Amino acid sequence: MDAILELWIPIVLATIAVFIASSLLWMVSPHHKADVKAPPGGEKLERAVEDLGLEPGTYIFPYCADQKNMKDEAFRARWEHGPWGTITVFPAASKFGKNLAFTALVFFVITLFVGYLTRQAVEPGAEYLRVFQIAGTAAVLGHVFGGLPYAIFFGKPARFVITDLIDAIIYAMITAGILAAMWPGAEAALPEVDPSVIPGG
Repeated sequence: MDAILELWIPIVLATIAVFIASSLLWMVSPHHKADVKAPPGGEKLERAVEDLGLEPGTYIFPYCADQKNMKDEAFRARWEHGPWGTITVFPAASKFGKNLAFTALVFFVITLFVGYLTRQAVEPGAEYLRVFQIAGTAAVLGHVFGGLPYAIFFGKPARFVITDLIDAIIYAMITAGILAAMWPGAEAALPEVDPSVIPGG
């Protein structure tokens, strides 16, 4: 607990910095603009989903609930012919403020764990690059790899995966940079300078 308390300022600052970076990457940077597309006849699709009465949740098609039915000829025909995809139905209209708050909370939790792991591995007064190395590795694990299994199994487009990975690496580097720059006792890691070699010293 003491290790976290002595890192609470850099943890909060890193969380804020990552949150700002996330906002800029999504609202200003152009690299996400082609990740999500509007379907042709979007209103028709909306009415079809409504007519089906789909409850909130994630649906995959074609889908076989029982593996024994994978050999069924009708299902095999659907499987081979397609289309294939996933649909996520939300319980209500998206609330932007709520989503931002939960996103910030996730960034905070990741940074909290990064700070904790780094503090367990690195003593106060360690050199900047040493702290950056450990914190950066932990932050990459937290920001980069968490969503990959979902992306693989639910068909997230490769382009979207790559742009997310770019963002995640940026978040990890920001987190590591701030923790390393504000590491407890960092001044102790600086070499001592003999006052006699300083002009006027």
